[in-house]
Amino acid sequence: MNDKTSLPPIGAFGILRVEDFDAWHQAFDSTMAVRKSAGVLSHSIARGLDDANVVRTYMDGADRTRFEAFMKSPDLASRLRSHGVLSHQLTLVVPQEDHMVRTGGPYVGALVTIEVEDYDRWKAAFDARPDVRKKAGLLGHGITRSADRPNQVISYHQAESVQSLRAFFGATDLRAAMEKSGVRGEPQVSFFQGVGSRVSYG
Repeated sequence: MNDKTSLPPIGAFGILRVEDFDAWHQAFDSTMAVRKSAGVLSHSIARGLDDANVVRTYMDGADRTRFEAFMKSPDLASRLRSHGVLSHQLTLVVPQEDHMVRTGGPYVGALVTIEVEDYDRWKAAFDARPDVRKKAGLLGHGITRSADRPNQVISYHQAESVQSLRAFFGATDLRAAMEKSGVRGEPQVSFFQGVGSRVSYG
């Protein structure tokens, strides 16, 4: 999806710590009908490369009001606990662009959270560096903004290998470029291995 008008109006990143990934995954799969009734359009799942019991979920929704109500509901919090979730952080986001290359099969990715002084200024600087990302072995990316804090940007980047990701996000020239583009503070970067394919609820 390259046209912003074709993107879902709302989405959510979840970072969960689970007791047992397989047990959690089985429980998660068993509640697809509940998510579909709340207007969820699709989801994807990834496991932490540094800690396999850390799970990154992403879901998007067709209706913002309905989706937000589901994500903030006591019922969802109760389900998470019953599924063996020890802690969780859910961030509602507004999708900006989706240039993900691999939506099926295993892949590695980096979830990056930053605070920017001005989104348009940061985005112009980001768009000016596609050759740098390609040379570093990065493949596709998706960009979202926090639904509650528009200057918080959460992006996801795919790569050929985790070594490529770690090298790219650890480079001093990237940090300098971020500062120049108006990134405030230290970026939060986590590395994940995709699990299966993006699942559509259509």
